[in-house]
Amino acid sequence: MVSYLVLTGHRLQPADLLYSGLATHYVPSKDLETMEEALEMVLAPPNQHRGMGDDVIEPVLESFNRTEEIKEKRENCFLAQNASAIDQAFGDLNRPLEQVVESLDDGSTFGAQTLE
Repeated sequence: MVSYLVLTGHRLQPADLLYSGLATHYVPSKDLETMEEALEMVLAPPNQHRGMGDDVIEPVLESFNRTEEIKEKRENCFLAQNASAIDQAFGDLNRPLEQVVESLDDGSTFGAQTLE
């Protein structure tokens, strides 16, 4: 999957990031500023004695985490729907690029979109 992402520059949606394991939490954009403020509060000097590990950060992340809201999308995201085709074309890291391109020229919708 890494080769696919690097070679195509495919833009991932939140569900794709969770599916691929590149993300562990989903926080909607509208909540990012508030989450940042909450993190700053727990990491501010009066609270530094509490440490800076997961025991301080994780509760804040979990309070903003909305991963469950997009669980269904994660199971049907682009990467999940095309995992087999991605692995077939891009799974072998030693495969020459010319062979990758040839394998995508198979008449499939995925192959045609990827070659665009």
